[in-house]
Amino acid sequence: MDELRDEVQEFQERWNSMVLDITEDGVITCDEAKLVHDWIAGEREAYALLKAQLEDRQSPAALLDAIDELSQKADAMDARMERIIAQCQGSD
Repeated sequence: MDELRDEVQEFQERWNSMVLDITEDGVITCDEAKLVHDWIAGEREAYALLKAQLEDRQSPAALLDAIDELSQKADAMDARMERIIAQCQGSD
């Protein structure tokens, strides 16, 4: 169980690091938006796999909630990145 808890924490730390990196200067470039969009796609797959493992092992609800929260944050951030990408494509 501790390894899954550690994995959830690692995902949370990685997410926080990405958000700090991307929002550090207050401006998200078109290239950054594309990179984040691609990164989020990979993270979503990893979240789904981890959530399945957590459910199979009947992990504490707090761990499942943490993965659900990360998924919701990913959805919101990805929507933001898609808007930026669309604006970039419109200005080409």
